[in-house]
This record gives sequence, structure tokens and C-alpha cells, in this order.
Amino acid sequence: FNEFFQRIATILSEVEDGIRVDDAVSQYVRRTTSLIETHLSAPGIVFLSNLIPSFRSLFPNVFQRVVVDNEDSDGDGEQRVSVEDEDSDFDDVQKETSHGSERHASFNSDDIGANNNDFVDDDSCDCLVSDTIKNRLHYLFQELTQAISSPDAPIMLFLDDLQWADKESLELLTSLIVDVDQLDSHQRCISFVVTYRSNEKDKNQSLVDCIESIERSNATQVTRMQLGGMDIEGTNAMIADALKLPIRLTRPLSVAVHQKTLGNPLFVKVFLTMLFEEHAISYSFKKKRWLWDMNIIHQRSMDRELAAILSEKLLSMSREVQETLTFVACFGMRIRKDVLSMASYDSEEASRILSCLKIAVKESILDEDDEYFSFPHDLIQQAAYERVHEKELRSYHFSIGLQILKKAIHTTRAEPLSLVAFIALEQIIMAKDMTVPDPKVRMSLALLFLRAGKHSIQVAAFPSALSYFERGLSFLGEDGWELNHELSLRLHESMCHACYLNALPDRVPAYTDMVISHADDFMDQVKCHHITMQTLASTGNFKNAFDKFFEVMKQLGEELSPNVDPSIIFPAMYATKNDLNKYSTEDLMNVPKMTDKKKQ
Repeated sequence: FNEFFQRIATILSEVEDGIRVDDAVSQYVRRTTSLIETHLSAPGIVFLSNLIPSFRSLFPNVFQRVVVDNEDSDGDGEQRVSVEDEDSDFDDVQKETSHGSERHASFNSDDIGANNNDFVDDDSCDCLVSDTIKNRLHYLFQELTQAISSPDAPIMLFLDDLQWADKESLELLTSLIVDVDQLDSHQRCISFVVTYRSNEKDKNQSLVDCIESIERSNATQVTRMQLGGMDIEGTNAMIADALKLPIRLTRPLSVAVHQKTLGNPLFVKVFLTMLFEEHAISYSFKKKRWLWDMNIIHQRSMDRELAAILSEKLLSMSREVQETLTFVACFGMRIRKDVLSMASYDSEEASRILSCLKIAVKESILDEDDEYFSFPHDLIQQAAYERVHEKELRSYHFSIGLQILKKAIHTTRAEPLSLVAFIALEQIIMAKDMTVPDPKVRMSLALLFLRAGKHSIQVAAFPSALSYFERGLSFLGEDGWELNHELSLRLHESMCHACYLNALPDRVPAYTDMVISHADDFMDQVKCHHITMQTLASTGNFKNAFDKFFEVMKQLGEELSPNVDPSIIFPAMYATKNDLNKYSTEDLMNVPKMTDKKKQ
């Protein structure tokens, strides 16, 4: 979605600058942006911009209207978390994160936002329960897909390797496909094409639930296609095209290759490469065509696991290329070229990495396009990733994350964390228990993970929020409360909230107790008490939830009797309604901001 709307924004900018654009394209762009504003409204656009950053450039007028009230920020109840502005050398981190290719991150606490003193702990979503945030997200995406599709310009969404998708993504996909009862049939101009490996489906229960929900739905027509290996004719066509020979000449070779590979395109490609390297297939300059030895081919076996074969191919390459491929594999199946540049220590290393990747592309280990380097198959990525010990992999991840943060945070101090910053934080999470000795850098990283977790809650990515808060807590260490009391308080409080949102009620008390034991006053405990009440109610323990409510209200100066009935409630409601009727809407909008923290 982000890349799609980035292109839309570019076209719209060209139109406004007077650059000639095809009339049909210009009309589609203007219609689409207008419908998005109509369907989503300004609050919806701002909400989705957390997931689709290109909305900010596509709808600058919307974000110009967003007013953030910073007036009396120290006294209006907002909580500020800061990290001291002091330089700190990072020699110890250099030693910890260096690996075989001598890569390491070198920076100080300022590089990752340690002097970002004006971070506001935005708890605007704390009052929302998980289903409310999730339902809003699903609704906005339904409206978005409806706005960008029409009978004249239908949309097709292709999602590959669904077996790796997380629960939240699958729930959103299910909602987009199934929850369309409110749309007229002529408004439904979108097609979904999704693929998954049937032999891995059962490992992801969320995927099983998604497929079953879609197939049970009467709102959408579902067509199943079982994609197997190529038949002999398909294999022959592939080999004939590769060798630039007529299909009648390559058929005997294709029959033998098909028997070995069962028509799997990747297996065919790997098998042909092996045959070439073993000179079973060679080019004859005398006959000006490729020749092959059928005796050797029949003796060659593909019984071994493909991963082992690919590992052998990787190990046959230079050590420098191997290390670079492991470096790229840390990002998953593909890596953006601009992110690759940010992960490089300097221009010299970036050039060296690029040269190694070009060699891998030439050997068909990697694919390359204008924006990405990518592995052609996950087994190749797995072979590159697992060629080193797990401890060394953690070092790769940690070094990559720190190096990207050094460059990414400079552009995000006064803005929400960028997508690149989230890539860096994910790398640090994958480094698991690796940490840093410098306390100021630890506090800076803890702050970044707090911000990332808050952002994830806003977009209903609750498991991600839990991971970010957990990693943030790990950087606090045993001396976190002494080094930065406010940051420690907010991280434990947020972790309590994340446990509730992820339906982990047994973990809530531990973090609540930690906040209560370290809070300076009762107001610092209120949010955790609120979460405790929600947790008790969600588990059916309503009596204890009400007891906790009355206890908290008493601490806030509101004496409420637990013995209430409708004869007391309704007169109080009518009295309040009569009082409000004395004021107009404008009067209520202009009342002074409440300053009593307990009343807030």
C-alpha cells in the first residue's frame, strides 16, 4: 500500500507542477485521492499514516490541519520521558558486535536520540481496548480498498507465502475479504490472490482459521488452485529456453531432469547448475550448441536435501561473498538497496558489499531489481543465514541494527519513528540477549523501544508492541530505576498494558507490582490500576474488578458507595443532563482545560 500511494503522490505532484501526464492516469489519481478523503476523513487518514507513511506526502493539507496542543505541557498531565544529553564513546559495543567481516557500529548516545528531551508519552490509545483499535483498523482498510477500486479501475492484491504471516495480518486479510456485507456488489471491485505452502499450513493455526473463515463466507467467491511441479512439457520448455535449443533436441535431457526434480522449478535450476559445474553439460564451440552426457546425468542424484546442496554452493564461494550473503540474509528474503546502504559502516564497505552481491547475482544466488536484492527461494536464504553459529548471527543482527539506527534517527527526532528505524529495532530484537555496557546508550535504546511499542499499539500490532516493550526493559538493567526513573516507570506501565492487550492476564500483576513499588505518588499508579481492573473484568472476575474500582476512586478523593441502585443512579443522571442543557456546544468547547490531575 505504501509504495502504491507513493507512486500516486508522485503523479499528483507532477500534475500540479504542470508535467504532462496521461489523462486517464491523472483522472484516476484525482478521483482516488478525493474518494480517500471522503471515505476516511482526516482522522482516518492520520490513523492510517502510521502504517502508510506516504499518506503524509499525499495529503499534506490534512496534516497541516492537525493541531498538537503543547500549551502548559508540564502541567496538563502529559508525561515526558527524557534521556540526558551527554556524549558517550561506544568502544565496548564495537568489540561486542564485530564479526568475521570486521563490521561494527561506532556511535554515541546522541546518535540514537539520547538528547531527544521532548518525547511525549502519548497515551491516547490507553483507554481503548484491543478490539476497538483492531475494529477501527479493519474498518479503515475496508474503506480504503473501496475508495481505490472501481469497475473502471479494479484492484488485485497478490500476497505470497501466507504461511509466514502473523495473526494480526491474517485477521486483517480475513476482514477485507469476508466483512463486505455493507458493500453493494458493484462496489466490490477487488480481487485477492494469495499463496501458501500446503505442507506448512498446519504450522500456523491463524492461517488455518483465516482459510476456513474465507471458505465459509457467502460474500466472496473462492477459487482454489493446487500448484504442483511442472510436467515434462513445462520442464522441457524451460530447459530449451535456457539452452536456446529446439524442444525436440532437449526432450531426452528434460525427461531425465524431470525424473530427478519432479518438475520443481527451483530444483531444475539448481540441478542444471550442478550438471554444468560437473561438466555434464558443456558448450561445444565446434558444434556451436550445448551438449550433455546422459550417462553422468542418470548417475547424478538429487536425493540429498536441497538446503544441503545450496549450502555446498555457498561454501564454494569466497569467504567475503559468504559473509555478505549472511549479512543480507539477516534481513529476510529481500533487502531494500537504500537500507543496505544505511547498514554499511562507510562508503568503502558499501562498495565492497555491492561487489559481493553482484557476484552472487551472477551465480544466481541472488536476484536484483531497481529497488531490492532478494533471494529467489527461502531455502537459499536459510542456507546463507545458517552457515554461521547462532552467537555470531546475534552479533550480525546487533551490529546491523545499531548501524542503521545511527543514520535513521537523525531524520526522525521530531517525527514518528520511520520504517527504517523499525527495521533496525527488529534487528536488535533478533540479537536476543546482546546488550551494551554504556548506561546512556542503554537508556536511549530503551526509549526507542518504548516509542516503537506505543506506535504498534496505535496500529493494533499488539504482539509486536509486547516484543518492543520486552526488549526495552532488557536495556534498563538492574540500575534502570536509578538511571531514569520516569523511563523505567513508563516501560513497565506499557508492558502491563501490552500483556492485557495480548490476553496474558497472568503476566499483568508482576509489572503492576513493579510500578506500584517504585511510583513516587498514587497518580503514577493510576494507569496500572486501570489495566488491572480491565484484566479482572476480561477474565470474569467482576467482583474484584469493582472492588479495585472503588478503592482507586477513594484514593482519588471520590467516596462512592458500593450499594447503589437505579433509584440513586437515574436522578443523578437527570440532574447532570439538566445542568448540561444550560450550556451550548460552543460553551462546552470553550471551557478551560482541566488542571486537576486527579480529575483528569
